[in-house]
This record gives sequence, C-alpha cells and structure tokens, in this order.
Amino acid sequence: WMGPTAEFPATAAAAVGAIWDLESQTLAVPSGITQLTGTSVEEYTPRMSIAELFQRVSGFDRHAEVLDLLYDPRPGAKLQFDATITGDAGRAGRWRFTIRARDDQRGRGAWWLIEDITADHSSARWPGLECVGLREAHRRAGTCLAVVHLEYTGISHWLTDPAPWIRWDFLFRPADVFHPDDRANLAELGRQVQAGYTAGATVRTLDYRGRYSPSSLLLYPYPGYSSRPLAIVQFVWIADEAHGSQSPSDAQWPADATDPLGYDEQLRYRLTARMGGKALA
Repeated sequence: WMGPTAEFPATAAAAVGAIWDLESQTLAVPSGITQLTGTSVEEYTPRMSIAELFQRVSGFDRHAEVLDLLYDPRPGAKLQFDATITGDAGRAGRWRFTIRARDDQRGRGAWWLIEDITADHSSARWPGLECVGLREAHRRAGTCLAVVHLEYTGISHWLTDPAPWIRWDFLFRPADVFHPDDRANLAELGRQVQAGYTAGATVRTLDYRGRYSPSSLLLYPYPGYSSRPLAIVQFVWIADEAHGSQSPSDAQWPADATDPLGYDEQLRYRLTARMGGKALA
C-alpha cells in the first residue's frame, strides 16, 4: 500500500486496502474486510467482481464515475465517495472508498482504500422513492437489465434485480458467466453497439447448477461511453428442456456440479440467507 499521506492518514478509522485488476475483472480484498461493519466472515471471498460490490451498495448513484475510472485507469486519476453497505448478516455499514488508478509494469487497474465510517453517521442511507419504485416495477415485469463490458465479457452492474436463473456472483472469474465459446461473439457485438445501434444474440449463461443454458440478450448503447465496449443488456430467459431448466427463478444449489467455478461455500451461505434460511436442494 502507499503508506500514510494527507489523503490516507495513519490515524484513519478501521480500513483495508484492495486492488482492482482490470484484466481479471476482480477486486482483491484481504480477510480484514470482515472487520468492517456490514460484512461477515461467512460472506468473505479473497476476490469479487465490481458487480458484486455494487450489489451490496445502497443509496448510491455514482456507478458511472467508478466504471469510468476502473475501465480507463489513467495514472493520477482518483475518486472518493461514501456508500452504505448492506449484507445478509450484520447491520448496515457506512464505508468511504478512495480509489487511485494504476497503469504500470505490475498491471492495470486501481488501488483502493476502504474505511469504515459507520460511527460517523447516525443512520444508513437508503435508495430514494423513485429508485425503489422503478426497481419494483422492473421486478414485477420480469425485466433484467445490466451493464456489461463486452470486451472482457463481464457483468459490471445490475440496473435491476439480477436475473435469477444466472449465476453471476461468487465466481473465480467473472467472465465465466458466459460460455467460453460465446464470448468472442459478445466482443464482436461491441462494435455494433459502439456505433450507436442495438444488437441481439442468444448466448449460453451459467446457472446455479454449474451448467450453461441459453439466454436471449438485447444490447443497447451505454450513454457517455461511446468509445468503450460497455452496453446496457437485457437478459431474457429461454426454456431449455435439455438442461432441466424449470423456471427463470430456479436458483438451486449445484449438488451435482464438479470442478467448481467459484466460491461455492460462500454462495451456499448467501443463497440460503436470500431464501430466508430455507435449505437449498
């Protein structure tokens, strides 16, 4: 880490350092992050995607600024913001994020300092009425929208509730959400989207049984990012009898999966908590 400075004082609140690696699309975090309010030991993984972090943030609307820095890490670029972190266990916490871009011989990405400033705030901040209302409307309509980086074929942020039939979290490699043979097609579609056009494709996405089944994708240009392969993507469930898909809400534990693609124990814990303690099949 960079050591104490005016921006990062030695007397700061409980804090941890983290590293965003652009190539792997993961944020490496130490186990000490479980000491910050809003997290638990059961949820800890040494690496997470930016979409996983965003999913735990509430009362926050600076996603575009964060993505801008992370996907275009220019030396000297920095960003600081506060956000409420919520988890399936423990009370909500208030964290301060300070990010510095890095582009050197050791890699491209960003240094992170994450400080627990919960004690400095009397209460957590929650999404506004408009945000909650729009999300609920999308949920009832079954709409699943995400920001996807087409070059790295990874989900960067869910604009709605995540697609329940897709395993996108607790993966060793976030790109594994898409079948390896379909990733080149997604990257190619980026050129069409960058030109301002919409595009469509059927690709295979990972499910919670560790299998790949088809999903229909509708891709739209992402405003403000015309020079980069980011797109707004709508995911539509496709019934696939060959893979035993029952419904778009069939999020079950991969009891018969082999060669795990991610942190399965943490996934089991989070899915159980998400289902209100109901045991997973």
